[in-house]
Amino acid sequence: MAQQLPLQQPHVSAPAAPRESWSERHQQFIGLSLFVLKRLAFGLLVLVAIVFISFLGLDMARGVDMAEALPYAARSTLLYFTNLLHGNLGMTSAGSITLRPVPISTVLADVVPKSMALLAVSLLFATVIGVLLGYLAGKRRHSNVSLIFILLSIIGVSVPSFFAALLLQLLMVRWARETGSLPPLPVGGFGWDKHIILPALVLAARPVAQIARVTFVTLGALLGLDFVRTALGKGLPTRQVWRGHIWRNALIPILTTIGISLRFSLSSLPVVEYFFSWPGMGFTLLKSISKQDDLLTVALVMVMGILFILVNLALDISYRFIDPQLRDSLTNLTRVDKRRFVKRVQDTLGSVVSFLRYNELTDWVRQTFRRRAAQPAASPFANVAAAQGDLFDTRADVYRAQRRRAWWRGTMGNLPFVLGSILVVGLLSILVFGPSLSPDNPYTTRGLTIVDGEFFVPPFEPSATYPLGTDVLGRDIASLILAGAQQTLILAMLAVAARLLVGFVLGAIAGWKSGSWFDRLIMGVAEVLSAFPALVLAMIIILALGIRRGMVVFVIALCIVGWGETMLYVRGEVMAIRPRPYIESAVAVGVRTTRMMVAHVLPILLAALISLAALEMGAVLMLLGELGFVGIFIGGGAFAELDVGSTLFHYSDVPEWGSLLSGVRQYARAYPWLAIYPAFAFFIAIVGFNLFGEGIRRMIETVGVGFGKIFNRFTVALALGGLLIFGWARANTGSIAYYRQQARAFDGQQALAQVGQLTAPQFEGRSLGTQGMGDSADWIAQQFESLGLFSAGENATFFQNRAREFTQITSPGQLDILDGQPAPEYRTDFVEYPGYYNSIGEANGQVRAVLMGELSSGAFGGRARPALERALDGEDILLLLSEEDAAIAEFGPRSGLLVVASDPQDMQRHYTISGRNRILADYLTGKLKGKNTPALWITEEMANRLLQGTGETVASLRQREASLGQDQVSVIDTGVDVSMVVDGDIVERFPARHVIGYLPGVSGRAGIGDAGFDREMPGTATQDSRDASVLDNKLVVVMAQYDSAPPAPDAGHEAANFNASGVAVMLEAIRAIQASDYQPYRSYLFVAYAGEGLDGGEPIKPGDVRKFLQARTGFASAFDVEAVIVLQGLGAGSGDRLEITAGGNQRLTNLFDTSAGRMGVKAGPANDAVDISIIFEDRALQSGEGQEAPIVTLSWAGWQETARMPGDTLETLSADTLEQAGEALLLSMMVIGRENTY
Repeated sequence: MAQQLPLQQPHVSAPAAPRESWSERHQQFIGLSLFVLKRLAFGLLVLVAIVFISFLGLDMARGVDMAEALPYAARSTLLYFTNLLHGNLGMTSAGSITLRPVPISTVLADVVPKSMALLAVSLLFATVIGVLLGYLAGKRRHSNVSLIFILLSIIGVSVPSFFAALLLQLLMVRWARETGSLPPLPVGGFGWDKHIILPALVLAARPVAQIARVTFVTLGALLGLDFVRTALGKGLPTRQVWRGHIWRNALIPILTTIGISLRFSLSSLPVVEYFFSWPGMGFTLLKSISKQDDLLTVALVMVMGILFILVNLALDISYRFIDPQLRDSLTNLTRVDKRRFVKRVQDTLGSVVSFLRYNELTDWVRQTFRRRAAQPAASPFANVAAAQGDLFDTRADVYRAQRRRAWWRGTMGNLPFVLGSILVVGLLSILVFGPSLSPDNPYTTRGLTIVDGEFFVPPFEPSATYPLGTDVLGRDIASLILAGAQQTLILAMLAVAARLLVGFVLGAIAGWKSGSWFDRLIMGVAEVLSAFPALVLAMIIILALGIRRGMVVFVIALCIVGWGETMLYVRGEVMAIRPRPYIESAVAVGVRTTRMMVAHVLPILLAALISLAALEMGAVLMLLGELGFVGIFIGGGAFAELDVGSTLFHYSDVPEWGSLLSGVRQYARAYPWLAIYPAFAFFIAIVGFNLFGEGIRRMIETVGVGFGKIFNRFTVALALGGLLIFGWARANTGSIAYYRQQARAFDGQQALAQVGQLTAPQFEGRSLGTQGMGDSADWIAQQFESLGLFSAGENATFFQNRAREFTQITSPGQLDILDGQPAPEYRTDFVEYPGYYNSIGEANGQVRAVLMGELSSGAFGGRARPALERALDGEDILLLLSEEDAAIAEFGPRSGLLVVASDPQDMQRHYTISGRNRILADYLTGKLKGKNTPALWITEEMANRLLQGTGETVASLRQREASLGQDQVSVIDTGVDVSMVVDGDIVERFPARHVIGYLPGVSGRAGIGDAGFDREMPGTATQDSRDASVLDNKLVVVMAQYDSAPPAPDAGHEAANFNASGVAVMLEAIRAIQASDYQPYRSYLFVAYAGEGLDGGEPIKPGDVRKFLQARTGFASAFDVEAVIVLQGLGAGSGDRLEITAGGNQRLTNLFDTSAGRMGVKAGPANDAVDISIIFEDRALQSGEGQEAPIVTLSWAGWQETARMPGDTLETLSADTLEQAGEALLLSMMVIGRENTY
């Protein structure tokens, strides 16, 4: 909501001044030119900062650490502006319809005019309508019309762009359905006709309200000023008074509001263009970010920054032609600039001296050795004042009566405050009691449902059962909104608190040291951030910091994009307060600056800051809604496969309003309730906080509220103490305390002993292809049975029989480089490459390095890349710079592959080589064709040796590869011949077994108590008649891989941490549960699975739990999988914490993180990769995999460093590490097993 802008000093028409001389006009021209040049120079610095921040954020969004991303961003920024000076913006495929590379300048020439026209039409409409409405309301400012206008303007400012777009689009769809004809306005698409109307109206919605509000407030204040009343009293024509006295003084606030509206419009531009499929800058920007096209993204952001800078420059120039005082100030610029350098030098030296004389250390020394001042003498007027007590009491009564009337006007007579308070109290009630008020469990999903013999699939429309309908997963929307209020409102409150804290501290320092280098730095940073569209900047920051890290990155991002407004307000107020006598007196007596800020400045600003906090809540909620609309919400979400081959559904497993808006554009027309109710929740919350903020502001003006009696050190300490007591009681009482006591039963020594059993020599490392693998499966099954689990395998056993395909390497590989240097060493310089196909074969020939840009598939899709096939010869031995390049080159012609490893330690790791055969039988003739070709991993040192004759290195070639465009391939002859041999046998059907045990839940309800249960199957009631709170048909799957890679020809391995530790922790957790009196309501399925090799030609996927349920007849239909917990690498690691990898499943991440903390175990979410394309839902998601159920992987940080290495032995494991991981796991399992919500 636009804040009330301070009025400039009124300009009153005066008699005509003498004609300015040529020298005066020349001086004004020089001053104006100098002003423009300085602003343009600073604008250039702003653009450099925008480009640098964009490159930095986009690189970090790909998972690069800041230490590596900073030099990349610096190099990229320098190279970008160097190319820009030559007129080269680069090439892009993201902005091309055909995905063929096109010049970025061509894309900009196409999309920029479309967005500029849309912005121009919307702002023109907003200005005309807003000024007209403000003018009409201002003339009736003393009537009830003004109050109604204020309320309508607040509501208008509170309408999110996505909500307005949704309402207009649904209105057009309803029109078409009711009339049976085309709607009067197109609901999407591009066109210079009626297509522009709806998106322009949406973009104009907030600016109309902002401009109208500022016009009304400005005109209302001007009409009450003396010089206007005097002019009217003298009989001047009303038109002349409005033109010369009122409009001229109102122009600057109105123009300033138009500039502010442009920033809001630029922020909402991607949402509006995306919703209406308007192919402008915002729409293309989302595509470029999702496709990781940095050059196009930076170009679009820079164009938006240039537009913002130029518009603000034009406004600043116009101010000086409107206001003669500002115009005259330009004349003094040149003289001022001559003295400015000397003044800055003096200020710098003075700052250094002041810092040395006045700082915390010197203040402390002075206070310590200063003598205690004498008590002041009694005032000589005390007796006189006491003698007039009756008079003072009478005056106090009058004062109290006036204060009561003022309080009544400021509260009950303050309609925005009354309405805002009602809404805010309601929102806070939902925040606290929302989960309890939910009519259904917000986590419960529903699939195919039979009602009166008819089949229905979600989403279900609103009905008596589901008042607001369900989402695509069958979750009740009313429950999702009520329960999701906690996450959304808490996030907004934390972001606002961070904004106010940062804004107050920086604004106070900048205002106190006005004109200093720190003040100029803070103002410069604020201007850089204001030139960035808020939505785009927030997206980049969130993706850069890691969206999987949850709420904290959103708080940081929302704080960064919004602290500037608070800083500017506080800075201005501090600058106004500092010259006051009581501040000067405090400085004179040596009061420290920090104490003055807390004791004298903060109490004065506190009331206004509370009002500002309410308004900031509305702004933060607005931005959260827009972020959710483009797919950015807490945790990043996961993908569910709604049907075989269908588009994946992007969702969050934790109720949160922003996630409910993700993807609604695809469903809004067919299922409007999916979008309308979450958007309405945002709208109501924003309106409530904006009304409350306006009401607080009016109360301050009427009553002059002082909040120092409410918010002081005593009340703050009391509140903090209450929170600490509440947190302690919550963690140490109730069911959580009971679960925590039971989780202490986990014994790390016993888990370590289990690892010792699994790594015994007779099990041969549980290697695929050995007898020891089968023997270890028998041993695990015996443990399951002895621990009291029920069999969940085939034929009433614990086993599910499968067959594995893999390649058994029979002898160490050979690599000879014919360059006269020493031969490379096996497992030091090279090793077999575990790619898509097997790695066996023999090859001789010259090595050719291959560099690839982004390669498109053939006409019929598939893995072939025509551009690569055209560039290669089938007899080439290819040198690939990365595993990503190798994954493409494997399907092209070659006689051998040399792949540069990203980690030299990969030479020591034992991987299972694929069993896929390149020798295939012809479908018609049955004749064999094709041949197997060798593939080796090599170190970067070996690759540089091969490239020595070319003058290139791996690092230089990777830089060249990064600059290649769409379907560009570069082949470099190294001039070096090599010979490579890999011997092995393809094993097609080696028997492997999963070991599966079952622990049934009791047939009771969560929180009701234990009941009898069927030990074989969940619940005896029919599936349709079962109460939703009956949980034993909900299944929690706990699984760990027990086998390891086939034995290497040169050495064996124990595979202790990966993954005997995972199996051991699972076994000890089962023992601890069975030894306690804990009985779960949900059922458990424990799986020790064989994860090496291929199953039916495809790799084993732990998340595909339905295949495990098929082992026992009836399990697949009887159970709904609640969660999947994967255990690996829990006995050792280079890190000091437990890592939680949940792939966007925020609910499980929070559960395991909280459980670990309650057990005293340091834990946190892993920085796992995220699909950046989640911000653009129009991408093709036909390929890819959705999750059948939320899945979380638990491991110790740094476990990968020894995984598959010869050094992964029993001696490297720690019983204490196993115990910490086990206790966190066990507490989480107990919570999942019994709690209805967690």
